[in-house]
Amino acid sequence: MSTPFNCLSDDILTHDTVLDFFDDDDTMVLPSVHPPSSFSRIRRLLDYSHAFAHHYSLSRLPHDTYWDERRNPPALCHDGLPLQIRMVGYVHSVDYEAQGFELQLTRVVDHNAHVQLLQLGVPRPVRYPSTVALYPLASHVTAGADPNTAYIEVFDATRRLRPAEFMDRVGLTAVDDNDVLIVDAACVQQPTSEGWDVAFEPLLVCLLRSARNAV
Repeated sequence: MSTPFNCLSDDILTHDTVLDFFDDDDTMVLPSVHPPSSFSRIRRLLDYSHAFAHHYSLSRLPHDTYWDERRNPPALCHDGLPLQIRMVGYVHSVDYEAQGFELQLTRVVDHNAHVQLLQLGVPRPVRYPSTVALYPLASHVTAGADPNTAYIEVFDATRRLRPAEFMDRVGLTAVDDNDVLIVDAACVQQPTSEGWDVAFEPLLVCLLRSARNAV
């Protein structure tokens, strides 16, 4: 039985957030810097599935996934290929030195799906974070590297979300707290001293809305 995660808890709902009510699990939470006029575009991107590409949003992951232990690191797969998991949320914090960031998901249904994946870890975690940690694997990080030339690629989708080759590359330093992102990530096993945790490595990051330029 999965442990439900309530994204409408006091540590997330503050005077700096606004709600787009739909139903309990589908209510969208965004920082108040983003006006209600921006909600419809973001909401359209929340649910996604492309079975041929093994590309799914958190809310639509297939049930018959499995760990492919032959891969290094072992990856969550479906029908023979690693999953690409799409997440939409706003930035909680950025670590330019570690070349990654923490993403606050916008809906209860997405938080619940995130927790269900974390529960696959061995041993099962005792506590679950309120954000998704999105960092490159250690083997992909070069200490002291310019974050804009690092492993994670960030593209400008503020006007339109398109295939990466048709968007401008802006680099990780363009990402700041409260920015709204759409992230495609791999789900992999990350070794620990006692077993392994579930980790998410970003494959593609697109900036949907900048908090600094929000109108």
